[in-house]
Amino acid sequence: LPLLLDDELQSSIPIQELARVTAIPIGALAEQVIAYRTKVAPAFQASHPWQKESVTDEYYFDLTCYALWKVASAAIQDYAVRDKFVRSIGSRLMNEMVQREFLSKQSIALLNKNDNKLTDLIPCVIEVLDQFQSTAYCSSYRLGDKNDE
Repeated sequence: LPLLLDDELQSSIPIQELARVTAIPIGALAEQVIAYRTKVAPAFQASHPWQKESVTDEYYFDLTCYALWKVASAAIQDYAVRDKFVRSIGSRLMNEMVQREFLSKQSIALLNKNDNKLTDLIPCVIEVLDQFQSTAYCSSYRLGDKNDE
């Protein structure tokens, strides 16, 4: 979870990538996110009350992600740059997971191949989702339609 979002808004991949793309210091971005989160928190908490002010709480995590995205969308006006920003988060996350050996050697070998079809990567996607589930980032997941069961 700290790779995705941290309480201090300092070391997670999204805030680091936003700072890189916008050249705005991480501290200034964190202040903007906190200010926006504080502004919308009362309305958000009315419908999605959180238990503690920590990104380990699912609703507070959602609120913080929303505030981060609003700051990012205001800071990155160009949609093409915004698209690159989002893709860079995924790329960095995968690189970190590989470096920290969160993925199996089989998945790493598959990711390093150049001639993969999208369907070839399904085992890698499942492994990443299993990692998210094992760390309680998500409680469950499903690939495909609900009716595929």
